[in-house]
Amino acid sequence: LHFVNIKIVQQGHPIDIAQNGKPLEILIEYDVQQKTTGLRVYFDLCDNERTLLFRSFHDEDNDGIPTVEPGRYLSHAFIPQDILAPANYLLIIHATIHNVRTIEPHDGICIKLTVIRTGRANRAYLSDPIRGKLAPLVPWVTRKIS
Repeated sequence: LHFVNIKIVQQGHPIDIAQNGKPLEILIEYDVQQKTTGLRVYFDLCDNERTLLFRSFHDEDNDGIPTVEPGRYLSHAFIPQDILAPANYLLIIHATIHNVRTIEPHDGICIKLTVIRTGRANRAYLSDPIRGKLAPLVPWVTRKIS
């Protein structure tokens, strides 16, 4: 596998700074030189201390281990809006052949990702910082019971 291009996109445009109130798309373009079973392209989303927040594989929703033919591929990953807190992250792109080997570079391709606050989490208290690494908008229902 040879990585050709990696882009971070919001609303169809490459970005340098992400808004947490909009979905984020990661585009990974790569060449596969030979027929391969168990090829996995994935990313790690880490904080600045390289603590893994989550990992996502391009094939984790498949029913079986896929075999890919030689050719150029484009994998899209989508991070929903209102998940990331405004912070600095590291997005590390990797590829592996399952239980065989890690594809170069072994440390992955590291991209700095800055996320700014535009989301709905804690919007009633905008001067109050979001204290976590993630800021999902969790549905709540509150009702008066007496």
